[in-house]
Amino acid sequence: MRNKSLRLVTVHAFVLPAGVPLRMVRDSVLRTGRLWWLASAILFGTQNFT
Repeated sequence: MRNKSLRLVTVHAFVLPAGVPLRMVRDSVLRTGRLWWLASAILFGTQNFT
């Protein structure tokens, strides 16, 4: 019973703040994802060339 309520609180703690600036969060995730893709491409490229 306590486990269920704890999970509910965790879900609310994640969902409620994320629901407000969802677009900002999505944009930042896309931006960091693009940067991560670029960095990994550079890293793999340098590894392949050397």
